[in-house]
Amino acid sequence: MIEPIMEKAQFWELQSRIYKINNKGLLYHDLPCDLKKHGINVSYIRNDCQERVDLISSHYDFKNKRGLDLGCYAGGITFRIGELGAKITGIESGKDAVDLAILLAFIYESSAKFIFLAIGGFLDSVLCFEEHNTIDFCIYFGTFMWIVYHEGLMSAKMGINLISIMCPTMFFESSVGDGIAGPVMMRANLDTTEKLIDFILKNSQFTAVKNLGKIAWGNRDILMFTR
Repeated sequence: MIEPIMEKAQFWELQSRIYKINNKGLLYHDLPCDLKKHGINVSYIRNDCQERVDLISSHYDFKNKRGLDLGCYAGGITFRIGELGAKITGIESGKDAVDLAILLAFIYESSAKFIFLAIGGFLDSVLCFEEHNTIDFCIYFGTFMWIVYHEGLMSAKMGINLISIMCPTMFFESSVGDGIAGPVMMRANLDTTEKLIDFILKNSQFTAVKNLGKIAWGNRDILMFTR
């Protein structure tokens, strides 16, 4: 993203929206823009978004493709995929994170779009988008386990099948027993990558999967499912 000449009003609004998420300026994942260069107080828990995008883009050409980023937070991956030439929309259940992403998209003149939806509405959004546009890919990172956690295994199963019908390619990452949602995944008997792959292939239209490798957070595998 090209660094803009930031106006004072934009500076204060950005800082305000970051503090609304966390009053110490701590965001969950990194953004593809140097906010500190503009004097903004921000830090990140997770700094591997570029590494993850580099990994999946080495297996898929995003240029001129249309896709969704389900559970996009403030757009750390969404913006970067957009920079690769994709027409991408991020869907997020955290309104403050969406508000920040929308402002960043305006300031940095990004083509990425962002929509706030409650977590149960993520999967409905796939159907809604499909009615008007072709969806070539879906990024489903770190969100599946929260569907299981909040909506139950049946909803998660139906969601995976819906994604597979609408999107020929899905990039996927999930807890398999680690993190806050880990116990829920263990009770669902989805506590290994192998079990998760088996679950998705049995409950979707996807017919093939490629393990692209592990990226830092929880040593989770990043998977690419295709029809």
